[in-house]
Amino acid sequence: MSPFMALIALAVILGVGVLLIGLAFRKRVLIYIGGPAGFLLVLWFVLASLRPNPEREFNRIFGSNNRPAVSDIRTIKPTFMDGHFMSFHIAQSNYDSLIRSQFKPNETRSANGGFLRGHALPRGWPEWVENPSEILTKDINDQDIALVYDPKDQRAYVSVQYEQW
Repeated sequence: MSPFMALIALAVILGVGVLLIGLAFRKRVLIYIGGPAGFLLVLWFVLASLRPNPEREFNRIFGSNNRPAVSDIRTIKPTFMDGHFMSFHIAQSNYDSLIRSQFKPNETRSANGGFLRGHALPRGWPEWVENPSEILTKDINDQDIALVYDPKDQRAYVSVQYEQW
């Protein structure tokens, strides 16, 4: 976390503390002082929980030139996850030539909580995704991208972890 972000987080936490003290002791002045911090905390939680736009995320990670080869792009944003999950349908031949070549095999699967990064299996995803036999990875702007592919269903599953703010 950057020093500037740490100062902002500290100010919001202190402001929420002032708000709670004001509410507990029914002091209007403290409520007015801490109110904006409480609002910022709720606003941050709502904005951090919104799932990203599927097409825009695909274009950012895999390139807009690969977009015509895929369909049914979905993003999932678990609460409290610094990242998100994505899945999309792609033919095996397109996956091998367009997507797989952008990634490298990962030998340390257990790092960062595995492919799902310690989160529950998203609804509709096959159970084998929790412990895949092969994970491909790549880094984009301090974001750890992990990819697995199911040749039977011709579906790719992606885990995006934000490394820093």
